[in-house]
This record gives sequence, C-alpha cells and structure tokens, in this order.
Amino acid sequence: MFKLLREYWFTTFSIVILIAGLATTTYLVQQKQEFQSLASIDASPKRLWSYIHNWIIWTKDIQLSEIEQSNFELAVIDYSSTGTDENTFTRQQIEKARTTGCAKRMVAIINVGNAENYRFYWQASWQQTLPGFIAEQDSTNPSSYFVKFWDPAWQQIVYQTIDKAIAQGFDGVYLTNIDVYKMGFAQGHEIDMVDFIHSITQYSHQKSPLGQDFGIIVENTEEFGTKYPSYLSVVTGIAKVNNFVQKGVLVTANERITSENQLDVFKQNSLGKLVLTLDITTNPIEAQYAYTNSLSKGYAPYMTNYLSSLTTYPGLEPTCNEFVSKNSVTPTR
Repeated sequence: MFKLLREYWFTTFSIVILIAGLATTTYLVQQKQEFQSLASIDASPKRLWSYIHNWIIWTKDIQLSEIEQSNFELAVIDYSSTGTDENTFTRQQIEKARTTGCAKRMVAIINVGNAENYRFYWQASWQQTLPGFIAEQDSTNPSSYFVKFWDPAWQQIVYQTIDKAIAQGFDGVYLTNIDVYKMGFAQGHEIDMVDFIHSITQYSHQKSPLGQDFGIIVENTEEFGTKYPSYLSVVTGIAKVNNFVQKGVLVTANERITSENQLDVFKQNSLGKLVLTLDITTNPIEAQYAYTNSLSKGYAPYMTNYLSSLTTYPGLEPTCNEFVSKNSVTPTR
C-alpha cells in the first residue's frame, strides 16, 4: 500500500513539475517576445533634440490622431487622454503617434509641484485627511494641491509617474510647476528643487532604455541655468511660458532681453541644446510676433489660445524638417 501511495505521489509531483516547467517556458518566451518588440520600438530612428524646430503642448482631451497628421516635431502631452488611469495611452499608441507623418519626439507632462486628486496615486482616504506632503490647496483649481516637493513620499510618487511614462514608450518628460519653490511655504527649499531635478534625471536615465537620450525638459525657472551650472548638465532643454506675450500684452524689451539671456545659456549648454517658447494669445498679430522672434533666436515656438486643443495660426503652420537621428547620420523626415 505504501509503495502504491509513494508511486502515486511521485507521479503526481512529476506532472506538477512538468506543468510548471511548461508554464515557465511559455512565460519566458512571451517575455522575450515582448522585450524584442519593445527593443525594436526603442531602436526606431529618433529626431535629435537639437533638431526640433517647432512643438505642441496638449494637456487635456488629447486626440493623438490630430498629432499624427500634424507637422509638429515634438508633442508634449499628458500620459492619459483625460488625466485618469482609465484612459492611459498604450505604448503602441505613443509609437504610432511618434512615427506617423512627421517623425517626432513624444514627451509626457509630469507635475512636480502639484498633486492632483484624479491621478492614479490619489487615495480615497485623502479626501478626509490629506497626506503630510500636501502644503495647501491651489485656490485656482480645487482638484490641485501644492506639495512639499522635498518630501520623500511625494518624490516617490513622481518616480512612479516617470515609470509609467517610460513603460508607455515616451521619449522624455516635461516637468511643470518647478517654480512652486518660490511660494511662501517653500522658503529655504530652492536648492531642494534643484537637487530633485538632478535626482529625476539620474533616475530616468537609469530606468529608460534610451539612457541619457531620455529627455528632461523643464518649464520656466530659467534662472537656475546661471545660478546652478550643474543644472545645465542634467536637463535636455527648457520651455519658457509667455516669453513674448503676457496676458494679451507684448512683453517689454527689457524683460524679454533678461529672459533670453538666461534662455541662451540653455541653448548653448544644456544636454539637448533645446529651448521652447509657449505664448498664449488669441491675437494673430501677437502670434506672428512671438513666432518670428522665437525663430530668430533659434528657439522652437508654439502659439496657442487654448492648451486643450491643437492650434495653428494661418501662415504660421509648422513645417516638418529633415533631421539626423541618434541612430543614423542620414537626414530623415
């Protein structure tokens, strides 16, 4: 009897091991196929950051099909069409947008200075008791909260968001609300923001298959380029909002010259030598002014009247320029 039981259990155990082995083999084959697929995407020709001449930023209700059909060479978008996890773009969607029509870089917007209550990380319990990294509610947007960006708990959330962007196949991240360091609650923490950007760059370059070619674009805070020279060595470029037009009024010459002197430092010394300008206006004449002056400085302009749509002004439509890719010395469109 004991012999029969032993043979039964031995046979059963052998079958279980065989099934587990087949399952493991199948999983490894699937993983290999997935990695090969992702590797082929990452190996596709990509426009050098220094060969970007125009761009678009689209923050909500994003229509990738419109971006695909456009001649923009850089698209800065949310990682989700609505900002929620349910409508996160897939890697295949991002790759299709990147390679359809004009070859473009696809970059994900990440807010480093504000937490938003519709994001994947927001917990239901926070509606009653806010986490310690929340500083105060944004009076202009009830769904947004200014954060103590130096808090490790908040920084971990930012790294998780970067992980999502990398997994989706984005070429880089566009960091917004860096200038929250100027607010009263953040006094004395300016250097913490600089250090945080350094850490974001290091983390992203280690995690992304693109390595140092994974872009880190900072919004505003152009003063950091002259105050902290090491800052230039970790950012791909900078986007300046309202460099030429501010609330329907042209920026004064003195203000513009001061800003452009700082932006030129990024143009000359940042990793990607990339400077973007964003001017929000409904006036075609102001748009023409911003467009002409931005191009004359070697910057990449975008003029819009609404960040939740694709805007082009007559006569100022983007042109898809040839470029040299990181993987080729042959100009590509």
